[in-house]
Amino acid sequence: MADPTTLTIQTVTSAGVELTFTDADTTNGNRWLNTGKQYLEIVNTGASSAVVTVTSQLTMDSLAIADREITVAAGERFHGIFARTDIYNDSSGYTVLTVSGDGAADIKYAVFA
Repeated sequence: MADPTTLTIQTVTSAGVELTFTDADTTNGNRWLNTGKQYLEIVNTGASSAVVTVTSQLTMDSLAIADREITVAAGERFHGIFARTDIYNDSSGYTVLTVSGDGAADIKYAVFA
């Protein structure tokens, strides 16, 4: 499998911003360089739900911390911040997302700070 597709972090100013959404890479996943201060917005533009998995990178006392699974219903949005970089960031500082389910092809992401 190739590296996940990197999402561009968009900057929000006092003038506002119109976010640009990126289609989910249903083959390789997506990632962003996470400082713990950016927001992730997930949009499902389709008619079926999908599950976005945020990969956990942390093991404590020989126990792996479970991945975070976010179910996004048809036509719905999710907003979140992943401040615990010790849990969600890989060794290069990226948080990795994968998507599954009937609505996977209709998922779009935006990351902003």
